[in-house]
Amino acid sequence: MENAIDDNTSLEYVVVENRRPVMSVRKKLKLGDVVQLTSSSSPRMTVVGYGKDGCVECCWGESEKLKQRSFPQQSLDQLCQSERN
Repeated sequence: MENAIDDNTSLEYVVVENRRPVMSVRKKLKLGDVVQLTSSSSPRMTVVGYGKDGCVECCWGESEKLKQRSFPQQSLDQLCQSERN
């Protein structure tokens, strides 16, 4: 379940181990943000847009082998500047 607070922030409810919902505030990812899948050591990806279903469109790879796929925002972590290199 997710509710918008404003255009740049969403309020989401996360179910933790004891199955009680916990409120969490997550900033909306912007074009150009560098992200990585939360659950694995996936490659660094760049946000390139949003799908009609609200999923985040990401691309990664080398210029000749560029890949693109959409992911739910909840499955992505934004990397801080020091993690990008």
